[in-house]
Amino acid sequence: MLDLKNFQKTMERRLTERLPANARAIATHVKKNNGTVLHGITVSQEERAIAPNIYLEGFYADYRNGRELDDILDEIERELKRLSTVPSGFEEIVERFTDISFVRERVIMVAVNTERNESLLAEVPHRNVEDLSLIYKVVISMDENGTASITVRNEHLGFWKLTPDSLHELARENTPKILPARVKSMKNMLQGFIEDFDNDSAESMYVITNTSQNYGAAVMFYDDVLSEVAETLGGDLAVIPSSIHEVLAVRIDRVPLEMLEEIVHEVNTTVVDDDEILSDSIYRFDSDTKTLTMESSKKNN
Repeated sequence: MLDLKNFQKTMERRLTERLPANARAIATHVKKNNGTVLHGITVSQEERAIAPNIYLEGFYADYRNGRELDDILDEIERELKRLSTVPSGFEEIVERFTDISFVRERVIMVAVNTERNESLLAEVPHRNVEDLSLIYKVVISMDENGTASITVRNEHLGFWKLTPDSLHELARENTPKILPARVKSMKNMLQGFIEDFDNDSAESMYVITNTSQNYGAAVMFYDDVLSEVAETLGGDLAVIPSSIHEVLAVRIDRVPLEMLEEIVHEVNTTVVDDDEILSDSIYRFDSDTKTLTMESSKKNN
């Protein structure tokens, strides 16, 4: 049985054999959040604006479960053909991406873990907050199928004539408008799934994300969102990083900090995908100063 590396090489060779003479399949390795690397195949074709890419991890799992290589190749070929269709307006987007007037109202901020994204952060403008970093993306489209965006890189600032600080201010203003906050109590979220649910701790814990539930952890940096939750709960908050897509908030004196730290570590180790981990840290939101800082049970002992 092929390992993943040789599976990728086989797909590269056999797909190239199926393609027209002016096209070829190229094995690629794509860096995702937290340094996760995915194995892919990109089809490059002369005089084509789009070079579609497809990830192989799922197909490799199918192969290990007994699926025939020819069947996998057929599906990959169909998917690559679908992806190679130029979307309406694509050429205009590529052309306008260098235009600050196009970008100005589309820049958003995304929270990622600083240590886990060291190589990425060397290539993109960012702002550090405790053990997290805010990076920036330009939203190209949003619909029921998801959000398409382009990560802002250092070289983009030059042709936009923006400083990192001015980019951050644009993103800070835009993100709540493009991706409005969504805050619900845990109890309200569980009602309907668990009959007659009644639990005081769930009533006092809030789930904080955005309306798309994608990269929603950045909501904790929106103006006033944590302040409003703190006012509702009547005190400072413990902010718990569930993933890059959401955080939880509970009044900090309701649950022992050691327990929250254990929960976050366990969830990150066993539940959350590697590329969706935000942090192992717990944060304190001070309702008086409206500041967010890392909180550790060790310093309180």
